Amino acid sequence: MNIISIEGADGSGKSTISSILYNKLKSSGKNVEKYHEPLFFTEEIYNTDISNSKYLFLLFLTSRKKLIQNIKSEKNKILIFDRYIDSTVVYQVLFEKVIDFNTFIHLHKEIIFEGKDLFPDITFILEANIDDLKQRIIQKNRSKLFDKSNIEYIQDLYRKLPYLFSNRIFYFFNTSENSPEYVANQIVKIINQKILIGGKNGI
Repeated sequence: MNIISIEGADGSGKSTISSILYNKLKSSGKNVEKYHEPLFFTEEIYNTDISNSKYLFLLFLTSRKKLIQNIKSEKNKILIFDRYIDSTVVYQVLFEKVIDFNTFIHLHKEIIFEGKDLFPDITFILEANIDDLKQRIIQKNRSKLFDKSNIEYIQDLYRKLPYLFSNRIFYFFNTSENSPEYVANQIVKIINQKILIGGKNGI
């Protein structure tokens, strides 16, 4: 399998672009599946105040374990994740400091991933102008989890990920400056080049 993760601050366009990307890959004949947090966890997460960081961290870990159980049998597929481990790193490790980075990595390698390399093959981090992020968050009415006053700092934390995971591949796109269609098309080109031709796992 090949894991593609779409990450970024709330309001950056992850769900929209993940859906467009899935449809483009599917229509071109690729063997692809799209994953996101299970519905129960999504509802519980968005009904939990961001200050309750330890409980949120446990929710994300439990949700992640459920996702891993679902993809165990996936072979020769491109798996698109609308948020994956990097958002947990940003919010619970870097922002709330619920757990230190090294412990987080060890926990995922040994328990969540069960010793397998289930880190993303490529991670696409979406950004947007701060005013656009705030407006999109207001429209989504998710102020409990994602505090609009911290959104600029959160976006800056996503930019630290390539330094924390120096052996992984990251690409950044600004969704204020580029349309969802354009971003999805660029991602398809990168996937074709990096994974379908000579990626880490190959398919």
